[in-house]
Amino acid sequence: MADFQARLEDFRELGALVVAASTDNLEDARKAASENDIAFALGYDLVAREVAAATGAFFNPTHRNLHSTGFVIGPTGKVVTAIYSTAAVGRLTPEEALAVISGSLAKEARSRGM
Repeated sequence: MADFQARLEDFRELGALVVAASTDNLEDARKAASENDIAFALGYDLVAREVAAATGAFFNPTHRNLHSTGFVIGPTGKVVTAIYSTAAVGRLTPEEALAVISGSLAKEARSRGM
């Protein structure tokens, strides 16, 4: 989350929102947000198995947790890109998200003849 917070102004300049969600309870989510000076929305208390079923995120039944899953969602609500991780590697980075958003905005502008 801290890496997205560090680039938050870049997202805002593109008109994009950053949102994070977690299976952590409210207390742990607040602690994580405070420790990382998070200034974007952070959902909490998600039910891991339900999120996995709804999004395709990897659910680890042994530890009953989700692995990192990142989405870039366009203005129409359509998923533009998704990154599914099954380990501590392969996470969506702010740089990748910004590149996808910039590319999507450029494509939209071209399609409108701008």
